[in-house]
Amino acid sequence: MDGFLTSITQNWSGQTHTWATFNYNSIFFNYNFPGLQVNAPPNGTLLAVPTQVNVEDGSSYQFTYNTWGQISQITHVAPDGSTLSYISYNLPPTPRTRSQTVRAFPSSMNLRGIGITALKL
Repeated sequence: MDGFLTSITQNWSGQTHTWATFNYNSIFFNYNFPGLQVNAPPNGTLLAVPTQVNVEDGSSYQFTYNTWGQISQITHVAPDGSTLSYISYNLPPTPRTRSQTVRAFPSSMNLRGIGITALKL
């Protein structure tokens, strides 16, 4: 996507070393704040967001979003495609889920097969 960061590189004695590359995708931005003036793109706006960071060891970090444009899960993926770890957040999944306070805290995570579930408030 034009104007977006695509890679982080460094010159090593005339050779270009790539530390990371970035992938983007679009999501429909939707929210539910009736009666409030919101400083955000209008409902139904297609928004470009980073969906994956590929790092030099061949692994990547993938980002999953809710329809409010918030990251709901970050997954660390091995070069072979297997999940190394992930962390998910207890956020309202859709604009139909109304919440007085949106709290972003880990609700669960998995580190190399060891599952951890946090208290959900």
